[in-house]
Amino acid sequence: MEHAYAQASALLKRSPKTDPRANRLARTVMMFFNRGMRDPDLIAAVAANREISREFRDSIERGTKPTMRERVTAGQIAAALHERGSACGDGDGLIEES
Repeated sequence: MEHAYAQASALLKRSPKTDPRANRLARTVMMFFNRGMRDPDLIAAVAANREISREFRDSIERGTKPTMRERVTAGQIAAALHERGSACGDGDGLIEES
């Protein structure tokens, strides 16, 4: 879950600790995990897309002209991870029971 949260923050170009929307993003990541998703790449992409949709909706509600950001794809996540040289463990998205 922590990896998915950090990844989603990076995709949104937000600080995972200081951004004012950090708690909302963390709750979104936890929600998808609690619903049974285990692939951190998928959780990150879905959570980031949900945040982008929220930003769009919030700007409409405020009466400001919304700007639509691109959706985050699994391919973009893989490319970003490859660029950073990050390792995601074995990549199967499963969490070992202890």
